[in-house]
Amino acid sequence: MIVTPEQLIKQYFPEPIATTRELYKHLNLEQYGYSYLDWLKGAEEHCLSQFVNELDYKLLPEADKNYWISEKVFFTLIQASPSKICDEIRAGLLEITNKIATDRDFARRYRDQLDQEYGIAKVTPKVSKKLKAKFNELGRDAFEFSVQADTRLYLDIITNYNFKPGQKLKNVFIFFKLEIDEGVPYHIIDITLSLTNDDILKYRTIWCCSQERLRYGAILGNKVIRINLFEENRKLVDSYEYSLGPSDIKTLVSEMEKVIGMITDLDLSNIDLDRLGQKILHRYTLNEELYTRAVKAIIFTITAYTDSTESMETAFLNAVDKYWEYYVLQPDPTKNYADDVEQMINERIPRVTLGLIAGNMLGNEELCDKYFKRRYSKKQRQALLNDGNVGLIYALSAADFDPDAVSDQRTTDICVCITNYLDLMKNVFIELGQWPATQC
Repeated sequence: MIVTPEQLIKQYFPEPIATTRELYKHLNLEQYGYSYLDWLKGAEEHCLSQFVNELDYKLLPEADKNYWISEKVFFTLIQASPSKICDEIRAGLLEITNKIATDRDFARRYRDQLDQEYGIAKVTPKVSKKLKAKFNELGRDAFEFSVQADTRLYLDIITNYNFKPGQKLKNVFIFFKLEIDEGVPYHIIDITLSLTNDDILKYRTIWCCSQERLRYGAILGNKVIRINLFEENRKLVDSYEYSLGPSDIKTLVSEMEKVIGMITDLDLSNIDLDRLGQKILHRYTLNEELYTRAVKAIIFTITAYTDSTESMETAFLNAVDKYWEYYVLQPDPTKNYADDVEQMINERIPRVTLGLIAGNMLGNEELCDKYFKRRYSKKQRQALLNDGNVGLIYALSAADFDPDAVSDQRTTDICVCITNYLDLMKNVFIELGQWPATQC
């Protein structure tokens, strides 16, 4: 039996706490030097201010200032209050969260236990007739998303990959990329499955945000996506519960708030949403191919910049100037698509050059510390750049820079963009429990 957060809290609070006065007394905060009014003032400023609905808290008509609080507010207050009880609860909650992020078996048993406690029927993995028909028609891997009876989002994949005995899923990565065309928001979904023999299976699809509200609701409500991987004979190979970390959820919520504001007054009646989605998907895939070819075109010339710290630094500063000249001081040529493939590849080379040189600088402690204020071990660098610097290059592509910035500020702005990307990726790996130790 796994101790859930609710059970953990009940160990310290066997009876419900309904008011701030009761909570203050139970936490024995007076012995820590906190008067009731001082603690309450902090609670009002930092906790109660997060809640605007009187369903969550309400000032009681008493001479001594006292609030009735809901379970949600109670949970927030005990995670923020300075007491030994709260320290122990926070440590217990952190342990549960870390185990869910790093131990697949624990995460699955935890979810199953919660489902059982709440009376949620277990969903048996199976290939739908529609998915099997799609697989047969395409003659290659096929997948589908669906919201099942337990309100979770499922991703079922059927593949003709030749699995070896005992082979399972090792890791899963799912990335959402917001794209807007003709005022219509879409999410491109990139799915990467890593198998226990380190083989990789990759898939990509696109959602029209206005048509997939049920899927978004399932993701944000449960913060998980369950993946079922099947052989072509419909036999289940493995299941994987992909948990979205806090940063993923925060980004998705922010994007959906933007989407809701966009589609409220958007007339979709004259837009072929499927055609537009496929156009975006084709353009995105073409752009990826062009960047891949641009990397291949110059990858061997980059080694000439790594002979010394001085040559690498000079190459980086020159690449920043070239980047500014090519993408900031004039309209970005990569935003348009020409018929000449070689032209489009060449238009991406200055950005690729900067991305590759910056990636190499992570291995030079002096330059990494000077420009990015960071230091990484070998395994940490490998994790950050495991996609061949493509993510870093895309981060540069998505950034907006000030064309009026002077030379030194240009370098600073580029470094801030790169550092923000590195920090984002580090947080993703930490949330997944996959950030390498410093000494590695």
